[in-house]
This record gives sequence, C-alpha cells and structure tokens, in this order.
Amino acid sequence: ALTDYKGLNHRCQMQEIHGIWFVPDYASHPTCVSNDIAWIQARVQRIHVVYHPYRYSLMQCHWDALGQALADADHVYLLPFDPCGETHIDGIDSPSLAQNIENNGGHAQAFESFESTFEAVRQNLQSGDALMIFAGHKAFELGHEVCQKLSNK
Repeated sequence: ALTDYKGLNHRCQMQEIHGIWFVPDYASHPTCVSNDIAWIQARVQRIHVVYHPYRYSLMQCHWDALGQALADADHVYLLPFDPCGETHIDGIDSPSLAQNIENNGGHAQAFESFESTFEAVRQNLQSGDALMIFAGHKAFELGHEVCQKLSNK
C-alpha cells in the first residue's frame, strides 16, 4: 500500500503558475495553518492567505490561536463565514476574525463573496509571492484561475 501512496491531494502542495506559488491546503486547525505558513514563508517573498472560516464551534474553540496563526501571513483574505448548519454565535464571523488577526499584528480583510475575495487577491499578487488557500474545492479553483490570469497582468 505504501508504494502506491501518492500523498494527500490539496495538502500544502506547491505549484508554480506564472511566477506565483499556488498552495491549496485543506488544513483549518491553527497548528497546521501556522506550520504551513512558516514552511512556505521560507521559500517566497510574500504570503497571501485565503481562509474560509466555518463552523461556529470550530472557530470558537480555536479563535485566539487561529488569529495568531493567520497573523503570520503578509495578507489574509477571509471568505464569507459558513456556519455549516450550526446555531449562530455572536462575535464569530469573518469581519470579527479579520479584527482578531489585526489585533495579533497581521493584515486581514473580510469579504462578502468568493468573487470579491479573489478579485482582491488578483490585484495584490506579484511574481515571487505565494497564494495559500485554506479552504476547499471552489476556492482552490478560483485561486488557480487567478494565478493563470496573472500572465495577462
């Protein structure tokens, strides 16, 4: 079985696209996020992170550590919060997470749609940067498209 194992898809796999390092990553736990940012940071000029906050229970449990972990990126773009069917908890949302990251010395911005998030990413990415996406398939696809279109910038 080990000889056939190819690794986990979308788990901190770097791919260079037009001078940008594209790094899709399903990780959401603060320890993984922090470790992955540190690993990529040693290899690029700047790190742009797209993070998809989801589940009130997950965010509440890891709120402080997540704000600290994401603050290590050069810029964080927060997708709209996905409650995954959980009951609303006041103070747990994308704008509040952006403020948490800012309070930890980072630079973050919350967006109201996937499209507006990736438009902001597109405007800020430069050759030599990394685009890390801590999310899932739709975000991975949009991030890949942004990197592909940068050759026309």
